[in-house]
Amino acid sequence: MGSNAGTACGLAVSVDDKVISFMGDSTFFHSGIPPIINAVHHNHDVVMTVLDNRTTAMTGHQPHPGTEFDGMGRPAKKIRVEDVVKGCGVEHIEIVDPNNIKETTQAFKRALEFKGPSVVVSKAPCILLANRDKRKQGTKVPIYEIDQEKCTQCKLCISRFSCPAFYYGKDGRIYIDEQQCNGCGNCASVCGFKAIRPKEVKK
Repeated sequence: MGSNAGTACGLAVSVDDKVISFMGDSTFFHSGIPPIINAVHHNHDVVMTVLDNRTTAMTGHQPHPGTEFDGMGRPAKKIRVEDVVKGCGVEHIEIVDPNNIKETTQAFKRALEFKGPSVVVSKAPCILLANRDKRKQGTKVPIYEIDQEKCTQCKLCISRFSCPAFYYGKDGRIYIDEQQCNGCGNCASVCGFKAIRPKEVKK
């Protein structure tokens, strides 16, 4: 709840490595702004990441100042994270779509190369809400599986991509848990052997 950015500032003065922190957008508005101001004021060499899915996902998708409606469902002024951090004095701001992994990687590289505080705003709708809307519209949500004949067991998907839907089976091979898969398809884009594919659709 905002302690990530403050901790990053503390680490920045005690370690030689570049420090990266992560917070959600609702946390940003709740308690993430003061440590960003602190980072700018003291010129801490940190990358602060705001995961902006325009909802308070961890507690039930309540609205916050970054949404177009208030807690009573009335239209409200939407405040953009990038505008706030710019107003706080952050000079290097990257805005990315996390589903575009290649561009997101390049954005983080630029942020890491920047000397001083930088902010990466990762913008994408909450996948749970996106899937809910798809189902309301009659669109089916795919789930993914691993083609064991194509899989080389490079373990990139489970060791570096680190989606919680991946797990080791009793045979030592990697599988995707259908109950955990949300159908985003990002895993298929990171597999260099095209071993991940849509399996079927959730009812």
